[in-house]
Amino acid sequence: MKIFQLLRNAIVIPIALTWTLCCGLIGIVMMLLVWDGRKVQYINARYLWSPLVCFVCGIHVKVSGIENIDKNNAAIYIANHSSYLDILAVSRVMPTGLFYVSKKELGWIPVLGMYMWVVGHFFVNRKNHSAAMNRMRRAAKKILKGRSIIVFAEGTRSSDGQVGKFKRGAFIIAKEGMIDIMPIAVIGAHDLLPKKSIMLKSGIVEVKFGPRISSREIQKYSETEIADFTRKKVIELMNPNE
Repeated sequence: MKIFQLLRNAIVIPIALTWTLCCGLIGIVMMLLVWDGRKVQYINARYLWSPLVCFVCGIHVKVSGIENIDKNNAAIYIANHSSYLDILAVSRVMPTGLFYVSKKELGWIPVLGMYMWVVGHFFVNRKNHSAAMNRMRRAAKKILKGRSIIVFAEGTRSSDGQVGKFKRGAFIIAKEGMIDIMPIAVIGAHDLLPKKSIMLKSGIVEVKFGPRISSREIQKYSETEIADFTRKKVIELMNPNE
């Protein structure tokens, strides 16, 4: 069984990576033609990149809570992070363009990094807190102009699938900018591709969108309290019966 999985991964992973680079090139060309980052990101992520990668990898994405999304009202989406598949799953079901806050090293990946720069994703230097916060505040200005972002608030992938402590950065700019927060739970991705593993399995990943946390509600609490509250909401989405 393990040999079969290794052989399967030897075929599937190169195809997925090649298509990812192809979509980067396609996205760059699309930007040159229409120069609309939200539209390009939405079409590329939802209809070009994620469907083929999910199909090749044998991943089916289920979604619930989609009615909680207001496409006309940008927000900061906060999700748990336990696998590279989290990005794929969210992209597959997101009904609007969504921009990622990523570590700056991703910007140097050939083709993919260029696409991310051109279309308008955000890069932060995680080793320089002041510079990272300045970049996050620039992102907040884009949100106020209608560009939603997603932040994996744990700062890195969970090694055991459990939801770690949320860092305060995204919640500071949510409070400063009077920006709503949308909690997201990604369930099952860790079982298919955990951290520090290249053994990709096929299966089901579920994405749940929780109710929006209004900016007025956010103003009542400190950044730490909002971070803890949002983390609690994500965990509740993951374990609704507990």
